[in-house]
Amino acid sequence: MSEDEARIAHARDRLAELRNGFGRRLCERVAEIEAAVEAACAREDGALARARILAHKLAGTAGSYGFHDVGEAAAELEACCDHGFDPHRARQLLDRMRTG
Repeated sequence: MSEDEARIAHARDRLAELRNGFGRRLCERVAEIEAAVEAACAREDGALARARILAHKLAGTAGSYGFHDVGEAAAELEACCDHGFDPHRARQLLDRMRTG
């Protein structure tokens, strides 16, 4: 194996490690968003803003790690928080994040 091939193989392995690590933490991140959404449904102060921020962060990172469906659902949840929060729609998007 040439030096360039070894570097490429190492980079691929490292990217796979990063993706796997993100995938392991994904359930925790979705659970955190779910808690914020449920608090927003209960009209707790600051909960809607927290749900929006968490969804924004996940939308920005999920696609980078190959979780495109999760990122799209998170972006839609962010928009839902910005433009007329609908608890039913928010919960549907959470379901998409869990299965994405």
